[in-house]
Amino acid sequence: MSQVLIIDDEPTICWTFEQALSDAGHSVHTFACAEAALEELDDVRPDVVLLDVRLPGMSGLELLPKAKAVRPDVPIIMITAYGDADTKRKALESGADALFTKPIDFDHLLGELAWLLPDPEPRELRRRASDRTEPAAPTGVPVPTRNG
Repeated sequence: MSQVLIIDDEPTICWTFEQALSDAGHSVHTFACAEAALEELDDVRPDVVLLDVRLPGMSGLELLPKAKAVRPDVPIIMITAYGDADTKRKALESGADALFTKPIDFDHLLGELAWLLPDPEPRELRRRASDRTEPAAPTGVPVPTRNG
């Protein structure tokens, strides 16, 4: 089961994402603002982040590089109601792995999640390898990367 972190200030969006992703077997954590999510990013240890572009206070585009600095191995999917070319360019240049425009096609989103997180066993090995409090994988056991 993958851990999905959703950061969106619209309660209805968070609820909809939580229901759809929980039904698909994911564990979901939601935050309404970037600042609270950033504080909890290391504790929640998400496998993927869904991040709204426009948030009160710190925007999603401002949070993106900060989140990547804390958890560089975690894919971040930006979501926005404003899918203009400039927003997409800024998001991808800042390290977003994908960008979805609201309303979200959940079949497409679930396909993207399956592509970004194809196998739970390597994901758990990556999590343990990146956790400073646990030893790395045993000698002779390669730690998979996102690309293989």
